[in-house]
Amino acid sequence: DNSVARQGLIVAIVQRWQEMDLGNKHDQCKQTLQATPFITTVSGRTMSPAEILDPSSEELRLLYSSNGSAGPFPAADIFAALSSALRRGIVSFRQELSAIEIVERLSFLNEHANDDTQWECTRTIAEHVLQYIAQHVVLRCVPETMEPSDHVGSLTHAQDSRNQPRNSFFSWPATFGMPWVSEAASSTAPPPAPWSAQDIELVRAKLRHCFWLPA
Repeated sequence: DNSVARQGLIVAIVQRWQEMDLGNKHDQCKQTLQATPFITTVSGRTMSPAEILDPSSEELRLLYSSNGSAGPFPAADIFAALSSALRRGIVSFRQELSAIEIVERLSFLNEHANDDTQWECTRTIAEHVLQYIAQHVVLRCVPETMEPSDHVGSLTHAQDSRNQPRNSFFSWPATFGMPWVSEAASSTAPPPAPWSAQDIELVRAKLRHCFWLPA
C-alpha cells in the first residue's frame, strides 16, 4: 500500500529530524511537513498535521464521539509514533475547530436529531457542541475594533439578551443555562483572533436552521 509506505517513510524522517542538518531551510521544511498529508486518522482518512485536531483534548474529542472513534484525529499508532515530534514542535495539531467544522457538526446534529436509535449519543454530542460554541466561538465573533477589556463585557451584555428573537446569535446559550464566560475567556490570556465576517455569518446561518435548538 503506497499510503502506508509513504506514512512510514515520513514518520521515519520526522523521528530523525534532529539528526538532519537543515540549516536555513529548517523552518521551510517544517512548513512543508505540516502541510503534507501522511497521517492516518481514526476514520481511515489521510490528512496533514495542519488538518488534524489534537486528540489529547477531551473537549475536542467529545464534539465527535464519546470514545474517540470519529473526527479528524490521528490513529493511535501514528499519534504514538509522532509523540516526540509533537513535544519538540516539529509538527503540531490544531486546538480549535474552524467555522467549516462547526457547520459540519451542526449539520450532523440536524441529520440525526430525530433518530431515536441514536438519541443518547446525539444528545451528548449536541451538549458538547453547544458548550464549545458558547465558550469559544462567541469569542471569535467579537469585532476586531473592540478593545480586549471589552470582550467580557460584550459577553455579559449578550447573556442579558435572553428575550431576543430565535434567530439571534446570542439567545440560545442562555436558554440552555450555559456559562458565557469560560475560564479561558475570563483569564488574562489574550482572546483568539476574530473570525472573518463570512465565517461568522456561515455559523449564524447554520444555527438559524437548527430546528432542535430552543426557541
